[in-house]
Amino acid sequence: MAIDDLDTPLGLEKATKRRPMFSVPVSPLVAGGLGLFALAFVGSAMLVDNPFGGEPVVIVAADQSPDNPPRRKHSRPRPLPACARPSIPADTMGRG
Repeated sequence: MAIDDLDTPLGLEKATKRRPMFSVPVSPLVAGGLGLFALAFVGSAMLVDNPFGGEPVVIVAADQSPDNPPRRKHSRPRPLPACARPSIPADTMGRG
């Protein structure tokens, strides 16, 4: 160890700032993404032929008066198919 190492104060040298090799500009990317989204929306609105524009295509009359009860096709509920039934192992039957 030399005498000069003990006499020189520490931390007086300016630290060199390391810049990343590739910096990503965030705000232009966000602005470009929003611009592309707006362009796609306006383009699809201009090019797609939709004369009803979100209006319901089918209108069904629903008469739910007490004089006209709803009709049911099945009087009893249908049983579940075998693949939809819950499988409970035999050793856990009756235990909670």
